[in-house]
Amino acid sequence: MSISSGPTSSGPISSGPDFPRTIDAVDTDWLTATLGVDVVGLTSTHIGEGVGLLGDIYRLTLTYGDGAEGPPTLILKFPTTAPEYRGVADALAYFTREVQFYQRAAADAPFNTGKCHLAVMADDSTDFVLVLEDLSYLTAPDQLEGLSATQAEAAITSIAKHHAQWWNHDDLAELELPYLPVAADIYQAVLPDMFRASWAACKAAVPELVAHPEVSAFGDRYAELIPTMMPSIDQPRTWVHGDLRADNLMFGADGAPTMLDFQIMGQSVGTYDVAYLMSQSVPVEIRRNHEDTIVRAYHQQLVDSGVTDYSWEQCWEDYRLCLAFCLIYPVTGYDKLDELNERGRALIDTMLERSVQA
Repeated sequence: MSISSGPTSSGPISSGPDFPRTIDAVDTDWLTATLGVDVVGLTSTHIGEGVGLLGDIYRLTLTYGDGAEGPPTLILKFPTTAPEYRGVADALAYFTREVQFYQRAAADAPFNTGKCHLAVMADDSTDFVLVLEDLSYLTAPDQLEGLSATQAEAAITSIAKHHAQWWNHDDLAELELPYLPVAADIYQAVLPDMFRASWAACKAAVPELVAHPEVSAFGDRYAELIPTMMPSIDQPRTWVHGDLRADNLMFGADGAPTMLDFQIMGQSVGTYDVAYLMSQSVPVEIRRNHEDTIVRAYHQQLVDSGVTDYSWEQCWEDYRLCLAFCLIYPVTGYDKLDELNERGRALIDTMLERSVQA
């Protein structure tokens, strides 16, 4: 499989200056041109605030002219307006990653993504807009409550098919910009200092969660271990979701998962996605009781999808290494506690508690 250089079948895709850069600029004329039907009215609701998102997301409710038919609601996604997050996202090409995924790969992905009506990015900046299907008819799990074993296995075996498609693929070199390998120089330069500052904030905010001597000792050494850990989880390389967690999943009545939010896609060993989901989106007791079964199901799906020369023993070792690395996700949230709402704060506490027990 190779990444397409042209439009996907999911909807019209383009780049250029002629699109609204903020929700206030969205009007019925633009929506009519985008959807190809007569839109005569719209209202918007801001959703997903206060949980550290890198995008500003809105639900539009639409009305149509006589005889015109279209989706009653849509989701629009713009870049975040928070300068500190925008700077990081621009530096690491997070917005480019998601737009290009919808432009070039979503239609061929072996997992559900929902319909993309438009994915467009400016020629002169990283301003973008995504016009996406409203998937609220699906069941959205709450990451605070966590996934069931059945949901976790469905998500992990689904992403395994994608990993298998891109397993040590020749085209991964073409994808390195913008989909950086986990061991890229920029990550190894930035993450140690980022973790040190966040670890200090974490210990001050929730000392009880990191009091276990082994956890405390590992956190104290984590930054210096990064140059060793990152190359260890870089191979065998595939194209990973990068942010595979409960809040980025939805499930149909048949239990099939739909995946969201592709801004942090990158390249690493596939168990990176598995470990992140299992360590921070699955309640501790469920993970303990089903971990072996679920990770074995992941490995078996790789094998069934054509991956060779990757033993179960290597898969398990890679998974355990990725569990350790994924501590960075909740810890870095503590450096910006004042920007989180009540749910956002509860979420990083829950993710940390699960992670340190994995």
